[in-house]
Amino acid sequence: SHLNALIPTYQGKTGNPVAIKRYFFETFKQLQGDKGGKKQLLSQPEHCLFNEVDDAGIIFDIDRPEDLQGL
Repeated sequence: SHLNALIPTYQGKTGNPVAIKRYFFETFKQLQGDKGGKKQLLSQPEHCLFNEVDDAGIIFDIDRPEDLQGL
């Protein structure tokens, strides 16, 4: 199988940053919504390498300045 993405996990939850192959860039640019890319990658888990890490920071989703409040 081909490895298309490296996805960090923390206690079984997928996080960020996700490393993807360059040929996915154009596909991802066309996605809309907050979870489009994740859904696309996780639809083919056999092509992903999941790497368990010891840092809960990977599961925080920060998209806007106000998302930083409380961290």
